[in-house]
Amino acid sequence: MSEQGPYSRVYHRLQVEYRAVFDDETALGTWLRLLVIADATYPSPAHLPRRCNSRALAKLVEAGLVTVDDDLYTVRGLTGERERRSAQGRAGGRAFRERLTNAQRTPDERQPSARPRRDETRKDETSIGSNDPRPISEILPDLAAKFAKPS
Repeated sequence: MSEQGPYSRVYHRLQVEYRAVFDDETALGTWLRLLVIADATYPSPAHLPRRCNSRALAKLVEAGLVTVDDDLYTVRGLTGERERRSAQGRAGGRAFRERLTNAQRTPDERQPSARPRRDETRKDETSIGSNDPRPISEILPDLAAKFAKPS
């Protein structure tokens, strides 16, 4: 996976559920800027930028996408999104930390690997060598017949 920097998510349903905001470029741009700032300051409420378009901000508040309290604001859905991502990260970290190798486990705790093991047969069980007391014609009758010297 490539290195990622900080990011904020914008869901496609925004264009359906908040059509008036999506169609207004100033309101959409203001919302996106507020989202990025709020995401960076999470879990604390963010400070409203000094140069925030008041008409666009009013539209965002009216739509319910932004809640303003004096000079602080929060963005709808950000807390849920961040908590979901955090929970997934914690679960992955916990699974990684709790993972033990078979060398660290007792024999009773060991489980077979999730990867199927290759069925390995000992070489001396399958090879035909000088230790096999049977004649070649018994082991490989077709091959022996093919290479038999004419009498």
